[in-house]
Amino acid sequence: FVFYTGTYTEPKDEKFALALGADRFIIKPEEPSTLINILIKLLEEKKTDNFVAARPLIEEMDFFRRYNDILFHKLEKKILDLEMANQEFKELEEKYRLNFENIADVIFSFDTNFKILSMSPSVEKILGYKAQDFIGRPLSELEYILSPQYLDLAIHPLAPVFIGSILPPSVYEFIGKDGIRIVGEVSGSPFLRDGKVAGAVCIGRNITRRKKAEDALRESEERFRILMESSPTAILLYQNDKWIYANPAATEIMGYTNQELLSMNFWDIVHPDDRQSVMERGKKRQQSIPVTKRY
Repeated sequence: FVFYTGTYTEPKDEKFALALGADRFIIKPEEPSTLINILIKLLEEKKTDNFVAARPLIEEMDFFRRYNDILFHKLEKKILDLEMANQEFKELEEKYRLNFENIADVIFSFDTNFKILSMSPSVEKILGYKAQDFIGRPLSELEYILSPQYLDLAIHPLAPVFIGSILPPSVYEFIGKDGIRIVGEVSGSPFLRDGKVAGAVCIGRNITRRKKAEDALRESEERFRILMESSPTAILLYQNDKWIYANPAATEIMGYTNQELLSMNFWDIVHPDDRQSVMERGKKRQQSIPVTKRY
């Protein structure tokens, strides 16, 4: 009679099994050849024994029933815990799926051979391609979605991720399925498997509108600068009672250098007879209190 088990294997279990009359107590797993040798040796030992029909003692049987009940309740609790854990896992999996499928950004991953492992469905909304169009393909084959000048820039910086480095946000120009140019910002970080870097997970964000707004702001600022610097009229800006900008015409008319003006209070250039009036009105203007425009 041999116990071969991997469940509830504590020293007391082996002791109890042998007390019931078991000849061996073997813990799983065991090499097949070793297990067979144990059984062969056991059979050879038993050939020399004089077998006597054993009658189980009432106390032993009662103890065995109680022990069986304990094991049964342990298994019931273990099954219940597993069911609860499985339910929690399913709920987490569903939340992940919903987030993955409905997120506005594009989430994708690739392995150490630069082969794409996953791609979020959101890529279709941004580029017009389905996620399946990318999965399993190397990044080097994606030249059709990247402007030529950005392809090398997109792949070469990825190498450091395989030694555990974070990929800082980088801007690239993508080409949608309909040919429209899209500006995207991509960042990422490595993921580990068995303690080693197995690839990277990246997030791509459509920043086309933001980029256009930034470009428009820069163009507007440049036009403003040209207008201010070419104007024959003195134009000055002040904040917290100090001049913060003076155009070339202001320095020419007043005779101060730009550095001198930016170190002065706005009322310092006013004649003493009018200084108090200008100071009071200037402070009101900074508080959005209406005052006369000409004086």
